[in-house]
Amino acid sequence: MTVCRFRILAVGKSGSGKSSLMSSAFKIDMAPNVAGATDFHSGFRPLDNRYLTIHECSGFESGSTQNSQILRQLITDRTGVKVPASERLHAIWMCIPASDVIDGRLGDGVEEMLGMQTVPVVLVLTQFDLVVSRVLFDIASGDPQHHERAKFEAQDMVKASCSRLLRNLSRDVPVEIISTLPKFGDLINKLVVTTRQLLLANSHNTTARLSPVVLAWSAAQRVSRDVNLKASMDVGQSCYWRGLGSSPRFPNVTVTLKNYMDVIHDDIVDVWNLRDREQHLSSDTFKAGIYHLIEDLTRVSTGVPTGLNVLPATGTPMSAVPWVYDRYCGTRENVCVAMGYIVDLMVVMESLFRSRSSTDMSPRQIQLVVRDVADSNRKTEVHDGILKFLKANPAPVHMENDVFMGKIIDLICVACQ
Repeated sequence: MTVCRFRILAVGKSGSGKSSLMSSAFKIDMAPNVAGATDFHSGFRPLDNRYLTIHECSGFESGSTQNSQILRQLITDRTGVKVPASERLHAIWMCIPASDVIDGRLGDGVEEMLGMQTVPVVLVLTQFDLVVSRVLFDIASGDPQHHERAKFEAQDMVKASCSRLLRNLSRDVPVEIISTLPKFGDLINKLVVTTRQLLLANSHNTTARLSPVVLAWSAAQRVSRDVNLKASMDVGQSCYWRGLGSSPRFPNVTVTLKNYMDVIHDDIVDVWNLRDREQHLSSDTFKAGIYHLIEDLTRVSTGVPTGLNVLPATGTPMSAVPWVYDRYCGTRENVCVAMGYIVDLMVVMESLFRSRSSTDMSPRQIQLVVRDVADSNRKTEVHDGILKFLKANPAPVHMENDVFMGKIIDLICVACQ
C-alpha cells in the first residue's frame, strides 16, 4: 500500500481549540508541539501517528501581520504544481469558536483563507458545547432531556449566523460544527467524513479513493470507523483480494498461504493505523491468533480439527499452525482459509478500534479482543457464510474475481454493522 503522510494546516486564533481538535481527531499527544519546539514550515510529526503532519498556526490574531505572511508563504510553498504529494498541503481546517460566529465575528483574513482554490478548506466552528450551555441557561432547566433540544437550537443559531457572515464569499465552503467533549463525538466524526469527501471531490480521479492522499487521510484519522472500513476494503479490492481463486505471483517467491496472508494482513493493519508503536499487530503472535480463529475452516482441507483454541503462551507462534506454510494454489481449501483470515482480521481490527484506549495497544488487550471474537456469533456467522458460498461454488479457479470480492465485502459489512 502506497501512502504518504497527510499534511493538514489548522488555522485559528489562540484559544480557538485547534490543539484539542487535533488531539481528538487523530488521537495524538499534542504536548510536544509547544510554541517554538516545532518549525512551522516543516510541521509537527507526532510520534504516535505515522501518517500525519500538522502545521498549526497559533496566534492568528487581529493585526498579526507577521503570522499572516508566514501563513501565506507556507501555502504558496506547499501547493505549487511541482510540489510532490508527500510535501503538499492536503487540507486546511479553519478554526473559529462557534460563539464568535454567533456574535458576528469571523476574524481578520478568514474570508481570504476560505476563498482559496489551491487546497481543500473546511470551516470548523469549535467549542460548540459552550453555545449549547448558553442555550441551556436560557432554557433555565436542568432536565437532561432538554440537552438535545438545546443542541438542535444551538446548531440552528450557529448555522444561521454563519450563513449571514459567509453570504459574500465567492464559493461554497463546507462548514462543520464541533466540540471535543466526548458526548459530541459524532460531530468530529462528521468532520472527518466531510474532509474525506472533499479530498475525493478535489482529486478529479475515478480511482481517487485509492490515491495516496485519500488513503493517508483514512489512516491518519482515528475517529471514523466507517472511513477505516471503506479504505481497508478499497485497498483489498484493488490488490491481492483479486487473486484468491488463482496462484498469486510474487517476485522470486514460492507463494505460501502465510506470505500471501502476510501481505494482506500488513495492508489492513496499516489502514487502521491503531496506536501500536511496539508493532504488536504486525507480530507473528497476533497473526497466529487470527489463524487460530479460522481453525474450523481448515477442516475443509484436512477433514479434522487442529485442536487449537487458545493463543500460544510461549515459543514460536507459527509452529502451532504448520499448514500456513503450504503452497497457495487458489484451491477451494486455500480460498476458504484466505476468506476467513481476511474477514476475521477485519472484525478483530474493527473491535480493537472500538475498544481502543488513549494508550498504545498491549498484548493483553489484543488477546482479549481476539478471544472475544472467537467466542462470538459474528465469527460463527462469517464462517458459515464462507462454507455455504464455497459449497455453492466448488471450483473457485473458474470464478470471476469480483464474485470473491463481493462475498468478502458482504461478510465484512454484516459482521461489522
